[in-house]
Amino acid sequence: MEEQQQTEDDLKQAVALMTRHDALSDTIERARHYGDIARDALAIFPDSHEKDCLLGIVDFCIQRAH
Repeated sequence: MEEQQQTEDDLKQAVALMTRHDALSDTIERARHYGDIARDALAIFPDSHEKDCLLGIVDFCIQRAH
């Protein structure tokens, strides 16, 4: 991977590293954290179709993480 010449084993190695370091769980937790920040930022706006769409995007991004 470091030499930017991928082999068939590179994906296996990358997945093993992510698994060993619990990267997926950490990433999902971070997504939820930033999603909460986004929802809090949108709370100041009155309810509207546009606000609902933005909140839906936040939810989609978090659900997409897993």
